[in-house]
Amino acid sequence: VQCTFNPLPIPMLQYWIVIWISMIGFSGVGHVVSLTVGPTNRGIVHLISCLLLIMAFSGVMIKSNGHKIFTIFFTYWTAQGYSDRSSSSYDDVFAVELLNSYGLKYDFDYEFWENMLYGFLTGLLWHVIVLIILIYRMR
Repeated sequence: VQCTFNPLPIPMLQYWIVIWISMIGFSGVGHVVSLTVGPTNRGIVHLISCLLLIMAFSGVMIKSNGHKIFTIFFTYWTAQGYSDRSSSSYDDVFAVELLNSYGLKYDFDYEFWENMLYGFLTGLLWHVIVLIILIYRMR
């Protein structure tokens, strides 16, 4: 039996960048959790917080009363960049307006590299929060 893998929907370098930026953000979340939660519950709280970030803020729940919210989360930007690049090869069959009419409010106004830049910056925001917590604890 021969097993083959389907090709990635985006180039390997862009896929790696999406994963790398996600890991930067999630490591910041992990540091915040480890600084604020006791050692007995740290693992499960970190897992739940990461899963909630992915599910809630990765692009599915991005509009509230017509206003964009949740754009300060790195999962929003990485999901938008990945979805935009993944769907670009299906431009003839993929209609964002139709998808949005079913309630999935995807927004492809930004280029892939803009999404990745904003994702990187919002991922670093978690590390700034860690720095603030550490400075506060050192007093």
